[in-house]
Amino acid sequence: RRYCQERPEDRDACTTKGELVVDRDDLQPQADPRIHALMLMAPLSLMFGRHTLADVHVPVLLYSGDGDKLVAVDKNAAALARKLPEPPDFKLLAGAGHFVFMAPCDSDQLALMPAICTDADGVDREGIHRDLISEAGRFFTHTLGRSTRAGLQTADQ
Repeated sequence: RRYCQERPEDRDACTTKGELVVDRDDLQPQADPRIHALMLMAPLSLMFGRHTLADVHVPVLLYSGDGDKLVAVDKNAAALARKLPEPPDFKLLAGAGHFVFMAPCDSDQLALMPAICTDADGVDREGIHRDLISEAGRFFTHTLGRSTRAGLQTADQ
């Protein structure tokens, strides 16, 4: 509630006045043993406390932009980075807004959705995406490659 009182313009998180509504059984948080690593970009995570995250013990690559005006970094990505039991690899992109993680727009998309397609001066969305692809490849190869190789060695023996 305090978050929404301080940020009434955050319509996505605060339409229910800070109350999180779980109106379907499939929205209940559950651990999924198939998940061995997470890459998160500009997450809306203010609803997760330390107790909710206590069982998250997988590597996390976390991105946010310090120019995100839609999802407050201090109460979301930065708070999530502090609350996770295993510190994530947290990358804060200078000047980047919330939508920088969406694919670069073509001219038609730019005309239809300028707020989503326009980045702050000096922010190179295409360059950010090249870096994201490279970082994601390294991260998942490092975190998932070990368990896959170990599983293959065990199966061969």
